[in-house]
Amino acid sequence: LGRKLLLSEPTNLDVKLHLALALDDQAMTVRRLGQLAEAGVLSRQAEQLFAELGQTDPEDIDNRMRLLQTQFHCGCIEMDQLQIKVAAAHLRGALEGLLALDHDGKLDGRPRDKSRLLQAFNAEMAACEAVVASPGDLDALRSRSAREACRLLRIRAGVLADEGRFVEFAATAEALCDMDAREPEELYQLGRSLAWCAGRIDHIAGPAAAAQDLKPLRMRSGDRAVAVLVRAIEGGLRDPSRLKHEGDLAPVREHAGFRQLID
Repeated sequence: LGRKLLLSEPTNLDVKLHLALALDDQAMTVRRLGQLAEAGVLSRQAEQLFAELGQTDPEDIDNRMRLLQTQFHCGCIEMDQLQIKVAAAHLRGALEGLLALDHDGKLDGRPRDKSRLLQAFNAEMAACEAVVASPGDLDALRSRSAREACRLLRIRAGVLADEGRFVEFAATAEALCDMDAREPEELYQLGRSLAWCAGRIDHIAGPAAAAQDLKPLRMRSGDRAVAVLVRAIEGGLRDPSRLKHEGDLAPVREHAGFRQLID
């Protein structure tokens, strides 16, 4: 509906604003569901609309702040998609834009917004740098919250696998296997990351020796994924039916324990 209204009234700024807000919110919702390609498209569409609103009225600080938050969201999604260079550009742009607003006094009277966004932007920028660092500091990644730690370890594992750095990949995957969590949602996210990691091992196109060496790790990752998913459901995971449709869980879907879990 919002897109249709905007097509019929392309200069209607209220319609453009509400559509941009809806797109950004939807992007974050589908991201949480693991639908990263769709999330990326939606977030970039929101970014474009907020950029147009900012060009129309450069003095509207609210819309400039919304643009920066959307750029931040774009960077987070691109991190999840292992598009690290693109993510870094988006995250850096959001951080520099926020600092510029602060330098110009545009954030005066907004201490909470400034503090919250600076903390989030700096943390994700640091995470973006950490997942590609060589040598990597796995302890630093594990020191974050359980949900964020398993996300960053998964991203680092994906980057290393793509680069053929199998020894470091194995160490990162082992660190992920060693992780634990308490809350049902955190356990679910850990299970997703472990299952994804198992699937990534299935698709490693490296030397035959490397693929062979990783077979025990593949088995451990799959077993561990199912074990934590069982705990997530036993702990009261909301909407457990999502296990049947979650794409990241495909690598463990034939696991006997997983089949029992969803039957």
